[in-house]
Amino acid sequence: MTDHADGETGDRPAVIAELDDVRIAPPPLRAVIDAGQSVRHRRTILARIAAMSVLLVGGGLVAAEVLGADRDIDSLIPAEQATDPLSVAVSQHAVPSSLVGVPQGLATWDPAARALTYVSEGVYSSSCLPTGTAHDSDGSLVLVLTASDEDMCTRVGRIVDATIAGVTDAPTELSVIENGRTRTVPVRGATTGDRPFDALDMALVLGDPRPDGTIPSRLRVENDTGETVTDPGCHLGAFSAPTGVVAQDDPDGALRNPGPIYLAYCAGPTDLEPGYAATLPGPTYRTADLAPGGYLAVVDYGDLRTSRVGAPFEVPGGGGDTPDVFRVDLPTNHWRVGDRGDLALISGVLAVDDRGCVYLDAPELRARARTYVLWPDDYTATVDIDGEPTLYDPTGTPVARGGDRLSLGGGYGPNPGSEPCLPDSATEVASVQSGVTIVE
Repeated sequence: MTDHADGETGDRPAVIAELDDVRIAPPPLRAVIDAGQSVRHRRTILARIAAMSVLLVGGGLVAAEVLGADRDIDSLIPAEQATDPLSVAVSQHAVPSSLVGVPQGLATWDPAARALTYVSEGVYSSSCLPTGTAHDSDGSLVLVLTASDEDMCTRVGRIVDATIAGVTDAPTELSVIENGRTRTVPVRGATTGDRPFDALDMALVLGDPRPDGTIPSRLRVENDTGETVTDPGCHLGAFSAPTGVVAQDDPDGALRNPGPIYLAYCAGPTDLEPGYAATLPGPTYRTADLAPGGYLAVVDYGDLRTSRVGAPFEVPGGGGDTPDVFRVDLPTNHWRVGDRGDLALISGVLAVDDRGCVYLDAPELRARARTYVLWPDDYTATVDIDGEPTLYDPTGTPVARGGDRLSLGGGYGPNPGSEPCLPDSATEVASVQSGVTIVE
């Protein structure tokens, strides 16, 4: 091998030649492992930092685009056009609700409450609901939904209802600023003509007074016009309309003994097509503390109908005018003697509940310990002043009294929900399709 003055040995560079002096031995295994872990750990940290940066930057851009976080929402409503803000209540869209079934991104007008509710198009955190503001801008109603800027929000998404109160007249459309964009949506239930329920043929039918001083009712509704009528939200059947009693000589007077206003599950605004006809459960009227005289049981639909729907009844005087026996509401089916029927065994002791409704008591049956019944057509029942019921067949003959154990034929099925004496708690009811047999 020839030495060179320039530091190289033969054809080998100097740095290679120096390797001849490096000690050769197996590497320490632990050191290799530790070095590898350190490198991988640094790479993992760097990768996570990079990913978080992308998410933060990208998420900020998406949030700014979707939620409009970088936009001045109020600037979209010209100051010279906006009036004082209206009251807006934002809540989760949940069941039960009169807006169930309303598509997202639509608005509904409620004439009775004089309020407008918008079902959000966007989805929001269930723990951080958006805020809502509304203005009458140059004759047009504008709703602004602004997403919450809270940091600690759950990831459970919910659509929301934004209800605008204090609206004087029903708008036909609503301008909505949501998720950084402006849309104009139609308002369901708004009408520019007569009050919608004026077109319906409505009649309140009262049942017989009960021993507890109440009167059940049913509401018959028909649409015999050639046009569709819209119920904006469960107002038919007195579910959310004020009810009560007035004197017959003062049909427009203040309601006495007002009944509860129910929140019922329904399919939101309901279109009643031409030819629609139904008998719906009505309110129960309290009469026990009324002085003797003539009264009207009424349902007041407010701006939905010009006049109240009412039915007359009499409160008898004291002393000898008070009856010893009261006829009570008895749910019936369409079965008559001679018709074919089911063969399931229905049994229990004839009894009456605290509302004056007849049922079969059978504690030994557990699940059917209290069975409410649809009786054959034209059966009737009474309750005396001691609370004892009597059951009558279609000829008016007593066939059973309170305390009698009955054996009947028929079947079981779901509660039809249209009878005052079939409570909602009774999900299953019996349908008697036979004569009455008393078991000794």
